[in-house]
Amino acid sequence: PNRYAKDMDLADQVDLADLRNPDPAFILRVTVKRGEGLRACDSNLLTADSSDPFVVVALGSTRHTSHVVDQNLDPVWNFTMDYPVHNAAQLVSFKVFDKDHYTSDDIIGTALDVPLTTLWTCNKLSPCKETGGVDVEDED
Repeated sequence: PNRYAKDMDLADQVDLADLRNPDPAFILRVTVKRGEGLRACDSNLLTADSSDPFVVVALGSTRHTSHVVDQNLDPVWNFTMDYPVHNAAQLVSFKVFDKDHYTSDDIIGTALDVPLTTLWTCNKLSPCKETGGVDVEDED
């Protein structure tokens, strides 16, 4: 998130870097497990059409990219990364691409602006738990 910080009391020992970059409220660990039945973006003469899919997950200003699974329409990534969350109202986005070597990568599908509450549920009486997965919409 964009923030502006101003140290109001220069005599105290508060570090300006701490004001500019506050600690997150919590850390969200996201695991992208797999894709199923992805659209083929690459045509092949000798083998079946396929894609070389990878996933980009973005939350706030933090983005992480999975590895590419070559020639696979049912990829397994098991890609886990941590994201700092400053506000529970932040949104997470998932984009699945087909890796191309000589042209720009093709977008296979997206799940944009997913509320964090879609990914987990918490209350004061029990620990947080996973609520399920996110479906990515085809970008045909």
